[in-house]
Amino acid sequence: MDAKTPLEHALGPQLAALRELEQRTRELALVSAHRRTQSARRLEEVERDLARVALVVRAIADLAIARGLFTNVQLRAQFDAADFADGVFDAALDPKLVAPQSGRVAAARRASKSKSKSMSKSKSKSMSKSKSKSMSKRKVR
Repeated sequence: MDAKTPLEHALGPQLAALRELEQRTRELALVSAHRRTQSARRLEEVERDLARVALVVRAIADLAIARGLFTNVQLRAQFDAADFADGVFDAALDPKLVAPQSGRVAAARRASKSKSKSMSKSKSKSMSKSKSKSMSKRKVR
C-alpha cells in the first residue's frame, strides 16, 4: 500500500517538481561557489601580472631617464598624449585601442592620428612662415 498522506497524494506531481528544483538549486549553488573561487584566483593572478608589468615599466622609465634618453617632462607629455589617444583624459587607455577588434576603433584611431598630424602640420606651417619672414628680413637688410 501507498503510505502517502492525502495531501501528498493530491500534490504528488508538484512535490516531485519541488524536490527536483531543490536538487537543481543545490547543484547550481555548488557550481556558483566553484566559479567564485575560480574568479577570485584569476583576479589574484591578474593583480600579480599587473603589479609585475607596473614594476617593469617603472624600471625601464627610471633607466631611460637616468641614461638621458628623455626627461620626466617628456615622459609626462608622452603619457598625456597616450592618455588622450582614446579621446578622454582619464589616466587610462581604452582597451579597444590596445587590442582593436572592430573597424570602428580603427577608424577612431585613424581620426586621432590625422588630428594630431594636422595639428603638427599647422605648427610646422606657422614655424616655416616665421622662418621665411625672418629669412626675408635678413635678405632685405
